Amino acid sequence: MSRDHRGSRQVSASVRTERLALRPFGEDDFKAVRSYLSDPQVMRYVDDPYSDKQVRRFLSRWVGDDPPVLALVRRGKDKVVGHVVFHRYEHPDVYEISWVLHPKYHRRGYATEVGRALLDHAFRDLGAHRVFATTVEGNDAACRLMATLGMTREAVLRKSTRHEDRWLDEYYYSVLDTDYADRRG
Repeated sequence: MSRDHRGSRQVSASVRTERLALRPFGEDDFKAVRSYLSDPQVMRYVDDPYSDKQVRRFLSRWVGDDPPVLALVRRGKDKVVGHVVFHRYEHPDVYEISWVLHPKYHRRGYATEVGRALLDHAFRDLGAHRVFATTVEGNDAACRLMATLGMTREAVLRKSTRHEDRWLDEYYYSVLDTDYADRRG
């Protein structure tokens, strides 16, 4: 499947919570981003740990107006704690969401907090029909998070992704506008 990030106009950088905000990456973010993208624990289910060159490429790729990958920062301090991916996917009313956080900020509810805010944004502001996320087998924390966000596991792509010299199942989760409306009452 091809992913289309063009013309998204999703204004997700305006999403804020009590503790967190989203913003485009800047050149000053290199050290903070390197600290988690080079960490094998963080990258365990994502990719190989990034080299300095890969971190620079990552940062340069996601600058500009309304990029699909945004820095997740602590409000007030503008300290990067990770990043989120949020973009339109193949259809104007379908969005993909994902997140990567520095391990220092795991188990603080940050992913849940920003996930809820982005789902609110998707369904209330953007008129989304469906928001989905994926992970691979073994990433139990991501599976729990998606369930906490009200997402339903809808598909398992058996042994579809190769990581660390072995094939892993990939899990697809989603929430529909009707599911979201039912929960919000």
